[in-house]
Amino acid sequence: MSGNFWQSSHHQQWLLDKQDLIRERQHDLAILPEDEYQKIFIFFSSVKNKFGYAYTQEFPYRTNHILECEFYLLENLDCCLIVYQPYRPLLQLVQDIGHEEQLLTLAWRIVNDSLRTDVSLLYPPYQIAIGCLQIACVILQKDHKAWFAELNVDIEKIQEIARYIINLFELWKTYDEKKEIQSLLGKMPKPKPAPQR
Repeated sequence: MSGNFWQSSHHQQWLLDKQDLIRERQHDLAILPEDEYQKIFIFFSSVKNKFGYAYTQEFPYRTNHILECEFYLLENLDCCLIVYQPYRPLLQLVQDIGHEEQLLTLAWRIVNDSLRTDVSLLYPPYQIAIGCLQIACVILQKDHKAWFAELNVDIEKIQEIARYIINLFELWKTYDEKKEIQSLLGKMPKPKPAPQR
């Protein structure tokens, strides 16, 4: 465990580069193209609230399936469960700009949305916070170009983060979940549960 992101297991083990992520996803992307894969992400990120219409039959997973998946997840993570989020850096950055409630609220929502993308696997939290803040400034038409120019960050990475999030927003504009999710779920591999005793 670490109170410092740079010394944490999150930074040392769980930030991937794009090639690692693509290599890990090859099997999934052989089944679903990238846009459908993202739509599945969107669906499961809010499944607890609204999955009833997607399954025309009984929900195929049982509690023991979920517990088994949790066990494998913890095993794969080596029980390193501290994950740094972009919220703390966002608060510090907004305070540095000059606390603007409207800017903070919108940037916070964009950070929430960023968790539905791959950016948290690819970039440190402070860069994600800057990317979300940049999007919020553009949406609210706040001119903080001088403040952004003073930051000592790789602006190309910030632009990549912004592109990931904007691509998610573009996907949301055209994605009708209720119409498309049944066919997408039909393409997903199904578990082969052990017989019930």
